[in-house]
Amino acid sequence: MKRSTLILAGALVLSLSVNLGVAGLTLGRYLRDDPGPTDRYLGALPDPLREDVREAMKPRSPEIRQRVEAMRAARRDVNRALRARPFDAEAASQALADLRNETTRAQEHLHSTIVERMAAAQAAGTLPPPPEPKDDKGPAKGPHDGPGKPGDRPPPPRP
Repeated sequence: MKRSTLILAGALVLSLSVNLGVAGLTLGRYLRDDPGPTDRYLGALPDPLREDVREAMKPRSPEIRQRVEAMRAARRDVNRALRARPFDAEAASQALADLRNETTRAQEHLHSTIVERMAAAQAAGTLPPPPEPKDDKGPAKGPHDGPGKPGDRPPPPRP
């Protein structure tokens, strides 16, 4: 075979491997039983309230769009500060503090929306019973909550 044919075949195999890897990761995200961080909270809500909270959190209103843009701007500032050379520790600390503040504001808004919607439904007498848990192992754990659901896998060995 010609050298150019071998290079082309190698590039094709590499491209196919990368594409299959990305497709596998994307498909795995949708198929596994691990909801996103917001959906973990919303999973405890009855279906009608869950949809109501999701609608309230969509970036349609100017306030929500402003919050989303502030979060994006804070992330961009952190990225710039961490990539800056010479590195400015004070600027990086400030950018991270700003991101923390924006994250806290977004969480506070989500939490207050959940509480307000549930309190209003209860006051109106329309609060349905909570959904049944998915399994008897307790609440699902996320990627930051430890090794996984209880019994999924043992902890790593200690050195």
